[in-house]
Amino acid sequence: MTVEVVKIGGNELSSPGYVEAVADAVAARVAAGVRVVLVHGGGREVDRWLARFGIAPTYVAGQRVTDEATLTVVEAVLAGVVNKNVVRALLAK
Repeated sequence: MTVEVVKIGGNELSSPGYVEAVADAVAARVAAGVRVVLVHGGGREVDRWLARFGIAPTYVAGQRVTDEATLTVVEAVLAGVVNKNVVRALLAK
């Protein structure tokens, strides 16, 4: 069986209709017998939640430095908010 890895960047996640379009494409690949591994980002959503909690992100050479407080928010947002939205779109197919 073929396995394909699909990466969705955080920027794309905020584009209207994008997650649903990816879900359609994934459903078509699965229907064709392909196993799909879907990996997602979510940096923009993480930034929004960090701001809500008053946590200023730190960047070094363009990379986020993830201290303990930031990691807590990142885990909650990626596993709780972003992942649930992606899974909901997939289940709707």
